Amino acid sequence: MELTRITSSVAPNTQIDPAEKVSEFPTDRQSKSESSPNPKELKEMVKGINDLLIPAHTSSKFVLHEKLHDYYVQIIDDKTQEVIKELPSKKFLDMYASMLDFVGLFIDKKI
Repeated sequence: MELTRITSSVAPNTQIDPAEKVSEFPTDRQSKSESSPNPKELKEMVKGINDLLIPAHTSSKFVLHEKLHDYYVQIIDDKTQEVIKELPSKKFLDMYASMLDFVGLFIDKKI
């Protein structure tokens, strides 16, 4: 599908009478004939949609963070069993837990 840029060759501060202005957009008849894709383009569009619908072959796993006693999610590749993504990141949760420990030294001192 081809996109075209519509430009205007009117100088600045020039007034245009709306009655004289001709529509720059195609009529319904033109847009219908131009919008129907040929068979090759149609096959490419269908292939692109099918590629999007292919399963990602990933699984998710809930993991308990030991220090925070809170869960985070791991996205795992089923083929390699490699962790693709963590939500939120385990490093971030570790940093947050260490900050809580540090603040706890000053505030939550047990007697």
